[in-house]
Amino acid sequence: MGGDLGIRWGLVPFLTAALLLSGAARAEDEEEKATKRPRVYGRILANTTADERSLYERQFNVTDARIGASAEPFDWLQTVLEVDASSHAPIKDAYGRFRDPSHRYRLYAGQFKTPFTARFEESNWELPLVNRGVVDDFLHKAGFVDHRIGVMIERKSKSKHDRLSFRAALLQGADDDAGIHTGEDAAGRVEYRVLKSLTVGAGGYWGGLTGPFHRHSLSLDSTLRLRALRVTAEVTHGQGWPGAFSTGTALVSYDIPVDESGEWVLQPVAAAEGIRVPAAMMAYSARAGMNLLIGDTFKVMLQGEHALRPQETWSGKALILAFGARF
Repeated sequence: MGGDLGIRWGLVPFLTAALLLSGAARAEDEEEKATKRPRVYGRILANTTADERSLYERQFNVTDARIGASAEPFDWLQTVLEVDASSHAPIKDAYGRFRDPSHRYRLYAGQFKTPFTARFEESNWELPLVNRGVVDDFLHKAGFVDHRIGVMIERKSKSKHDRLSFRAALLQGADDDAGIHTGEDAAGRVEYRVLKSLTVGAGGYWGGLTGPFHRHSLSLDSTLRLRALRVTAEVTHGQGWPGAFSTGTALVSYDIPVDESGEWVLQPVAAAEGIRVPAAMMAYSARAGMNLLIGDTFKVMLQGEHALRPQETWSGKALILAFGARF
């Protein structure tokens, strides 16, 4: 049974690659028929860090060096491939997405983000922090957030009166310490726009459905957007690699236009997060800083952090200067 499942999951990247190649070819062939042309895009995010725990020795890191290609050979099919050269697992997204005529319902097949927490689903570019933080790192190591091979169905709200969105996926399980898959996983996320400015969400992850080792987690989140103000809070609780755990994150940002066109924006930001594993460990992080956004293609971020990370015995301070560009 496990071998058959492994073979099936193993075929998904090849099928997705075939979709990508045929999609690009079809899009080129039908340019004259007003079919959308393939699109190539990319971004780079890098930072330099001075950390108290390393005696403020400066370190330079490229955290995201991504290039992607997207093609829409038909109105009902989109193919996407994204590669991150800064990662030890460079292929991030590689999927075909089928959609109905209204583009409200979509079916994904290939590799994509697990639909669980709001923090992980948000693009690195849109997130006003230099990284996703200690909670996201913890959930990643526990096997709850990642890019996985699988199938997913999605419903997306398309108007102000259409308030419900959801995603539900069946995924290839995470690897254990020996690099062996732990069985099949399931994940899902629901979002509901209560008011024009307020959205609430909930997520669930169930790991090891077909294996001997099980893990699970639930998340709740809310996002308030009032003109230039954004406030986001999220909590999770579950059972996984370290035992029972609880996490929480909070984020506040405010956009201040610098010029009349609104192309240059100053964005003060503050964030806090915490992790608790009873009788095992506690971790936390507090961050504050200022971002400069230039249009939709360039940004600079200066942020300070005071954190006690998982597995560390004492807290420390860090100053991070980051920049990003995309096309």
